[in-house]
Amino acid sequence: METQALLLIVVFILGGCFVLLLLSLIPFLNQLRRTARQIEITAASLDSIVNNELKALLTRGDVLLREFEEIPALAKDRITHISKGASRSIIRGVGSQLIRGLILWGFKQGWKKMTSARKRKAL
Repeated sequence: METQALLLIVVFILGGCFVLLLLSLIPFLNQLRRTARQIEITAASLDSIVNNELKALLTRGDVLLREFEEIPALAKDRITHISKGASRSIIRGVGSQLIRGLILWGFKQGWKKMTSARKRKAL
């Protein structure tokens, strides 16, 4: 009889612990459900952002890159089709300045070499 009473007490204690454990898990499960719902909403909004805005941005970048790749070809095409008259007038307008720039650059380089040679001799 004593063992049965002891066994009954153990069953009630374990049953009570199980009920307390279940009652404490209910708020945790509710919070877990709310968190899962928030994660689902966040995932849906991220999916819409990626599908709508990011794809449009990537498409626009792709179009811009293709247009940028066409620019050198267009520039080369335009340069190769400059008429003789236009090239002569360009050379007349720019030629004297270009020659003057080359002469000044040559003097500058020569001056640097002369001063560096003097500095080496002084040391």
